[in-house]
Amino acid sequence: MDKHEAKPEWVPRTQLGKKVLNGEIKDLNEIYDSGKKILEPEIIDYLLPELSEEVMEVTSTQRMTAYGRKQQMRAIIVLGNKNGFVG
Repeated sequence: MDKHEAKPEWVPRTQLGKKVLNGEIKDLNEIYDSGKKILEPEIIDYLLPELSEEVMEVTSTQRMTAYGRKQQMRAIIVLGNKNGFVG
């Protein structure tokens, strides 16, 4: 798939999404510089198709309640394109 090829199932709902799909906005830095909020996750998928993820840490935590121990899991995951964008 080409970098700027649109996924057929994405129908933009915001003006920003429509501008990205039409090719008026070609870089994520343009959005950040304008100060606009990204309300559609498909915008990120479209502009950064080479995203990768890495699990840094997974730990379990426990706390005592009146009914016994309550166990929860906590994970730290890094998501980015390995070229300056990290989320």
